[in-house]
Amino acid sequence: MSEEELLQVIEQAKKESVTELDLSGKDLTTLPPEIRKLTQLKKLILGKDEYDDDGNITETFGNKITTLPKEIGLLSKLEELQIVSNQLTSLPTEIGKLSNLQSLNLRRNQLSSLPIEIGQLGNLQSLNLHRNQLNSLPAEIGQLSNLQSLNLRRNQLSSLPAEIGQLSNLQSLEIRNNELNNLPTEIGQLINLQSLYLSRNQLSNLPTEIGQLINLQSLYLSRNQLSSLPAEIGQLSNLKSLYIRRNQLSNLLVEIGQLSNLQSLELRSNQLSSLPAEIDKLSNLEFFYLSSNQLSSLPAEIGKLSNLKSLYLSSNQLSSLPAEIGQLSNLQSLYLRRNQLSSLPTEIGQLSNLKFLYLSSNQLSSLPSEIEQLSNLQSLYLSRNQLSSLPSEIGQLSNLQFLYIRRNQLSTLPVEIEQLSNLRSLYLSRNQLSSLPSEIEQLSNLQSLYLSRNQLSVLPAEIGQLSNLQFLYIRRNQLSVLPAEIGQLSNLQSLDLSRNQLSNLPTEIGQLSNLQFLDLSRNQLSSLPADIINLTKIEKLNLRGNPVPIPPEILAGNAQEILDFYFRVKDPNETEPLYEAKFLIIGEGGAGKTSLAKKIENENYQLNLDEESTKGIDVIQWKFPLTNGKDFRVNIWDFGGQEIYHQTHQFFLTKRSLYALVADSRKENTNFYWWLKVAELLSDNSPVLIIKNEKQDRQCQVNERQLRGEFSNLKEVLPTNLATNRGLAEIKQAIQDYITLATNDAV
Repeated sequence: MSEEELLQVIEQAKKESVTELDLSGKDLTTLPPEIRKLTQLKKLILGKDEYDDDGNITETFGNKITTLPKEIGLLSKLEELQIVSNQLTSLPTEIGKLSNLQSLNLRRNQLSSLPIEIGQLGNLQSLNLHRNQLNSLPAEIGQLSNLQSLNLRRNQLSSLPAEIGQLSNLQSLEIRNNELNNLPTEIGQLINLQSLYLSRNQLSNLPTEIGQLINLQSLYLSRNQLSSLPAEIGQLSNLKSLYIRRNQLSNLLVEIGQLSNLQSLELRSNQLSSLPAEIDKLSNLEFFYLSSNQLSSLPAEIGKLSNLKSLYLSSNQLSSLPAEIGQLSNLQSLYLRRNQLSSLPTEIGQLSNLKFLYLSSNQLSSLPSEIEQLSNLQSLYLSRNQLSSLPSEIGQLSNLQFLYIRRNQLSTLPVEIEQLSNLRSLYLSRNQLSSLPSEIEQLSNLQSLYLSRNQLSVLPAEIGQLSNLQFLYIRRNQLSVLPAEIGQLSNLQSLDLSRNQLSNLPTEIGQLSNLQFLDLSRNQLSSLPADIINLTKIEKLNLRGNPVPIPPEILAGNAQEILDFYFRVKDPNETEPLYEAKFLIIGEGGAGKTSLAKKIENENYQLNLDEESTKGIDVIQWKFPLTNGKDFRVNIWDFGGQEIYHQTHQFFLTKRSLYALVADSRKENTNFYWWLKVAELLSDNSPVLIIKNEKQDRQCQVNERQLRGEFSNLKEVLPTNLATNRGLAEIKQAIQDYITLATNDAV
């Protein structure tokens, strides 16, 4: 918005006596002094955030205003001022004249200080200074007697003024992401404070006066340097949430037990080696976070936390669990990953409301049969243990949806696995499975099945009954065949069969109409079934490491390019394969190889002077009639001349092939000896024609006599001007003669 347009907006707003003006996102660099005319204004927006239903910022609309005019102080009725995401470096002293201001949002500016006049905003209830460059606050901030919310997050504050304690109506104080190394004792005067955010500072201790915050409900202390807590913290009788993640606590005060209203206690990533018995008094605790500590045992009193819903104990040193853990009748999530558990107490079966059980990366060699009692379990994580078998009782987990058993020692699965009718994902990779039970067909809701790195040599035909399967990974096994029934997996989207021993694929694979990803790399496939062309949704096809005759340059492309190439040079419906041969065009880049190929295919093709050089290999089909009425198909292979493509692959080069070495008359860089040597060594002495591409009829000199003395497979040297088709008929006739001759010889 231009300055002229802005002035027009202000005039119009004055005429209409508007009380609210939104100028956010207008690319403004200044606010004109004429703003003083809007004396009826109650709400002025110069930058704002938009939020979703959960209160998260989804978009910000700012401006580029660096200063406010002193006339801002004349907006005496202003109650709300939003200047989010601008470039303010200071506030005018006149800001203090906005005596009716209740909300001031200055988030995301460049303020390094506040004027002392800020203290005159006696009716201010909300002050947001998030993401500025403040390194101190004026003492006058204590005069904001009606302030309820103060946000100082992401500044450079190393201390708070003692006057902060005068904010007697303050309910929320947000000081995360600053440089505080201590708190003033006056913090204890904030008796109406309900939320105190102090995470990501440099606090090494808390003042004992913190215990005076009797109305505090949430205290955030994560990512500081606290090695202990004052005993007075136990006086916070209304505290519901206490977050002390990533500090240096080595013990937990017995006074913690006095926090009878506590619902969430976050102690992850500290140095706790034990818990006090007094935790049993936390009768309202629902979420207990203890992961990444040094706990080697749990007190029996943990069983008294009857309202606990989630218990996080991952990354500790637990070698056993107390039997009392079975008393946590309301527990829904239990995290025990990365411990040293070798067994589970039978009482674990009493956790009738448990939905999520994480036991990965322990030393479990067996599971108790009582696990069958976990009737509400939805996710069970057992990866990276030492399980050699699963109890048959696992089939009783009728609500189980996700079962992770990777990296164990399973050699078989119990047939009772068929009872897991709600299972969606089954992870069995890196075990020792040599077979799957046919009962697997009963897992009608299974969507993901991971079987990589086992010892499977066959798949049961019943696998085709998994009608909802979308992801099937059987990488690194010993499969030599696939059951035809695999074609029944109509919803399959991703199939990984890499690093097996497959020498062929069933034609039914073409029935996988929803397949998008197919990895067949490092098998023994020399051909593909014709029906694979029916996989119209396939995006990624990996065939690397197979003897299938497709060059690496093509294999690096998308699935459709790979299949198009394969079926262009190998028609599976061809009934007379002897009427087919290869004509390979080689030579330096820019010599005219692509032009020759297209002219052979279509004499009327118009040459393009800016035609892009071939990258890798292109294949063009050309047919000519035989005397018996049949068509002979020639697959013209146009090889890129760039250096990286000079090393062609021998499986493209057969006796039934003819080479053309194209030399450009305008260039003298054709290394005839090198190219003819390549053709001689890699093609079993296939015949070679030298095509002199005499552009603009400029003759190309070739020492034919010397080359014939060196290379017996050099048959003819043929000149042409592809622009006028001179010599093209002779070239096409020579190709027909030598190819049909080579074909008859091969027969």
